[in-house]
Amino acid sequence: MILPVEITPYLPPNVKIVQVFCGAAFTLLKTKDGELYGCGINDLGQLGLDTYVEDMQLALLDRTKLKSGTQSTSSDVTVPSKVICFEKMNVHSVACGENHSLAVIGEEKNMLWAWGIYKNG
Repeated sequence: MILPVEITPYLPPNVKIVQVFCGAAFTLLKTKDGELYGCGINDLGQLGLDTYVEDMQLALLDRTKLKSGTQSTSSDVTVPSKVICFEKMNVHSVACGENHSLAVIGEEKNMLWAWGIYKNG
């Protein structure tokens, strides 16, 4: 049986989540300040994070390899990570598909952004 786990301790202090959006295997979190955080599988860019370039924590595929000195990582984002491309841009609304995400951004709510792979969306 898998039990729920509180993830708020993994967020920066004073960050308050006001909305949660779910895709097939990922989650986006909107803060009261209009920022966006994401966690889960990011193999198709659906979190808006570049897991191989940005500094974030990655899930280990095989923890035994870590002990042997070789480390394998995946595109799983195990803690909520800030979607920095929208920094200071006020996220208004978000929608998640199976492997893509969309957001209405900006003070005038006049910019629609899409990311991930949305061949079925």
